[in-house]
Amino acid sequence: MYAGDYIEAVARLVRRSRLRRIVEFEAHKVISARYDLGPSAAQILSEPTLACRAVDTTVVPVSSARATELADALR
Repeated sequence: MYAGDYIEAVARLVRRSRLRRIVEFEAHKVISARYDLGPSAAQILSEPTLACRAVDTTVVPVSSARATELADALR
């Protein structure tokens, strides 16, 4: 990845429990900067290139959970 490259990022909620959310992220480079051709030149890639993949687990505080989830948590 270089300055001037263009990426597209996607996030997908994979799993949701009472107080946790599991999210998968992917970023693909779709346009590459071509400084060798000029300061503002770019090339659209024929196939997007995977730049990054990640999985995140977020914990939601009980006080921020929705009413139905909060009721389940207190049972």
